[in-house]
Amino acid sequence: MLAPGPLHLIKLRASQISGCAIRGHMHTGEAIKDGETDLRLRMLVARRESSLDTPRAVLARGEALTRLEQTCAPDGDWEVLTAEFNEAEYVGGADSVA
Repeated sequence: MLAPGPLHLIKLRASQISGCAIRGHMHTGEAIKDGETDLRLRMLVARRESSLDTPRAVLARGEALTRLEQTCAPDGDWEVLTAEFNEAEYVGGADSVA
């Protein structure tokens, strides 16, 4: 299962994309409580351009799934995810990401 830090970032990013302020507030609070850094939270929206250590493969897949109607969840995102994480890591957090 993914560590709490990346999981919080995935949930927060999905909330940002879907424009849900209530969930965004909730996921930000949970991330801070679990020790996520302020800088990573603030830079999440610009993570592709950032040099910060973020779980890029997981966030890319989460973004693709959040925008499923537009992206059709490209195979390339899945391939990067499975190269970076084992099945137990990416399946364990899948049901609670959003």
